[in-house]
Amino acid sequence: MLQKLVKTRQESLDIYEKNNRPELAQKEREEIEVIRKYLPAMLEGVELETIIKRIIAETGAESARDMGKVMGLLTRNWRGKAEGRAISDIVKNSFLNDEL
Repeated sequence: MLQKLVKTRQESLDIYEKNNRPELAQKEREEIEVIRKYLPAMLEGVELETIIKRIIAETGAESARDMGKVMGLLTRNWRGKAEGRAISDIVKNSFLNDEL
């Protein structure tokens, strides 16, 4: 439930920033920070990347066609422990880098 509140506020923050409303954007930032204090620490950076690469190897995924298999496992096992957008970006980049 708290993650949904953060997501909603993040969407509002993006809109306020696009529409040049710094005072409203700042209010959303502050509310996001307060809510995040009550959430467990999220995986990110190298730690998240390592987990994703391990799951890619475990599933035998070799190309972007296998991305659904990897994403399914990640979202099922790591939901709430890492941001979905971060997971998706790392998976996409892993496949793009391997295909070059």
